[in-house]
Amino acid sequence: MSPEKRAWIRHGCSYCKIIEYLADTANLLRFVQVSDISDVRRTLEVVKMRMSAHSREIKPFELMQDKMLVYSEANAF
Repeated sequence: MSPEKRAWIRHGCSYCKIIEYLADTANLLRFVQVSDISDVRRTLEVVKMRMSAHSREIKPFELMQDKMLVYSEANAF
């Protein structure tokens, strides 16, 4: 971690929150445990998209070799 980033955190400012404030779009990618520890899914949530009425639903996705496939009709839970 850079000294500048440590200084931001030390003074109570969140570096990530500042970057999110400046960005037009923020997506959250995470792993979600569905039923038991062996069933884990990758999920996508659009946290922020300026100038757009977007869904806040959490959707499962797959990473392919040359693309990302989001299952827009499916639910993660």
